[in-house]
Amino acid sequence: MARLPRRARTAAAVALALSATLAVTSCVGIPSSGPIGAGPEFGEVAQTDTIFNPLGPQPGADQLGILEGFIDAFTGTQGDYAVARQFLSSSFQAEWDPRHSVAIRTGSENFTTLANDNIEYSFMTRAGLDEYGSYATNPLETQTLSFRFVQEEGEWRISQAPPGIVLAESTFRTIFSKHSLYFYDLALVRLVPDPRWFPGGTTATRDRQTPMGHSNSGGPSRSHGQTAHRAPSGGHRPGPCATDGRLRVLHPGDAG
Repeated sequence: MARLPRRARTAAAVALALSATLAVTSCVGIPSSGPIGAGPEFGEVAQTDTIFNPLGPQPGADQLGILEGFIDAFTGTQGDYAVARQFLSSSFQAEWDPRHSVAIRTGSENFTTLANDNIEYSFMTRAGLDEYGSYATNPLETQTLSFRFVQEEGEWRISQAPPGIVLAESTFRTIFSKHSLYFYDLALVRLVPDPRWFPGGTTATRDRQTPMGHSNSGGPSRSHGQTAHRAPSGGHRPGPCATDGRLRVLHPGDAG
């Protein structure tokens, strides 16, 4: 069975995301009669997130098609990347850790098919996230990832892949949004914000989706050298700034 070109599959996935929006908005028009009413204040308008619905594995896809589909599925964070895991072998699905890191791709990508069921995926990158959502930049460099494959019930699946995901820069900024964790300064007097990036619509850390502000938030990022890693003795530990602008404070017993 012929597989869809990668651009066509990506367009189809985006079309799925758009179709739901069009279905809701297509029946909405400008009223021509009725009373005049006041709309909500701008501050009351709820924020919405862009949700991608990537396609799962296509029957009969070759190894390259499976790898391309797997990378395309990095846009689907729903269900702990449930669609992306469909491209993995049954023994590897639970092992793969998509929240380990995010490499932000710049420019084009390249696939090289090697012997022994192995394909290398190369791209340029100069920024990314670690497992706690901390953003870091680096000199522009080429990164190469290796993938191995196995057949299950006549279909190719990925049996070995590096942890983490890769996203184009524009896609990254569509899916991820910036939030702030707060840590005490060295004098344990002032709260210092530490920016973190998380998938839109979540208030959880990228480390196994545990609540932001717990001990596995990783402490202050390296760029915040003047902040303390601990709460004052017998005191409270600051948590993240929630979406409603309020600061959630964790008691010492809450630090998991």
